[in-house]
Amino acid sequence: MLNVGGSSATVTGWTSPEWDGSDPTQPYQCAGVEPFYTQAPVTHEWVNYTGCDSLYSAAADANAAYFGGHERFSMNSNDCDAQGDGGYNAPGMEGLDPANGNLYISPDGSAGYYSRDRGLGADDMLTTSAGLWIASDNQSGSQMCSGAQNLSGICLPPYGS
Repeated sequence: MLNVGGSSATVTGWTSPEWDGSDPTQPYQCAGVEPFYTQAPVTHEWVNYTGCDSLYSAAADANAAYFGGHERFSMNSNDCDAQGDGGYNAPGMEGLDPANGNLYISPDGSAGYYSRDRGLGADDMLTTSAGLWIASDNQSGSQMCSGAQNLSGICLPPYGS
């Protein structure tokens, strides 16, 4: 991990026993023959499973962590390629509480304002004072973003919803 906040980049001391092979009880271990460049112990605060679908972009502010991609589900640790017990529909995007990783859900039980048509995926996201900008595609005619039609390409969902 690099710190690029100064006039030149420096390598941080970040590492994770979940990935560096030092803890065999962790589910994601890299092969011993592959170099893995992490140096100090760090573990996750929370994990949010998509049910084996892909995430391509992330953005965060003080109120939410946003993830976008080709996913169909959120909080879906009990199934792969289908919605399992405890999972929620979250097509194309999700907004999570940064304190605990819980999905922000609408009254209808979906990802609500933090959703979009899946398409190929949300390629990029950026938080600004105006809101969360999402660069997306319209694969297979997808046009929906945060409950509004005709928003392929770039969309700006209602902020703080």
